[in-house]
Amino acid sequence: MLSVPHRMGLTSIAAAALLASVLAFPARAAVIGVGASADGKTLRSHVGDRIVVTLKANASTGYAWVPAAAGAPVLRLDSARYLPASSTGVVGAPGRYVARFTVRAAGRARIVLVYVRHTRPKTPPAARFSLTIVATKR
Repeated sequence: MLSVPHRMGLTSIAAAALLASVLAFPARAAVIGVGASADGKTLRSHVGDRIVVTLKANASTGYAWVPAAAGAPVLRLDSARYLPASSTGVVGAPGRYVARFTVRAAGRARIVLVYVRHTRPKTPPAARFSLTIVATKR
């Protein structure tokens, strides 16, 4: 049986248990969504956060967003893919490119995405997106 000192009631024990559980589990990681309006900006985040970049794209043009810099080792590129428009039913309708990153370490990183067409000879990118990430520990 648990012995409780006279001055410490069950409320105090419950408060101590709650405090211990809060300290044992870090704050919940945030999911931060950004789009074209974040181009050239700086984003502050924490280790463990997820960053989701969504940009307009159209695979039928031959252009695709390609990571030129994925922010390693501060960031990890988890996935990057083109999502066609689902509701239009029109061939060639624009969709979106979605890249998901996880903040792995404190530091400064840069995400650079270029919208390129894979041709010979190489053509310059039709668009460019860059975002600076400043990550800190919680």
